[in-house]
Amino acid sequence: MTRFSALRDACVLVPIALTDTLLRLAEAGLYWPLWSTAILDEMVEAIEEIHPDLRPGRARHRADQMQGAFEDATVTGWEAAGHAGRDRREPTPGLDASRRQGSAQIED
Repeated sequence: MTRFSALRDACVLVPIALTDTLLRLAEAGLYWPLWSTAILDEMVEAIEEIHPDLRPGRARHRADQMQGAFEDATVTGWEAAGHAGRDRREPTPGLDASRRQGSAQIED
């Protein structure tokens, strides 16, 4: 098992070249990626907004493939803090999930 984990927020999971690089590094065992379902949902929404001509369901398929490849990457338990109506300057779900998991690096 890898020694370090790093939470990947939607901002680094949307660009395919960056995502591919980060996930290949994880696949090689250099670190373990972490994300939450909220982060993956945000990624899907952003991809669909940026690429409106993308075939329906492709962005969700990408998220599902990521979860399948890294089954232990999904952080849970942070949702209880409640984030409805939060100001963008406040900590994000990614930051909350990272703190919960003890991530070595925060990308937000």
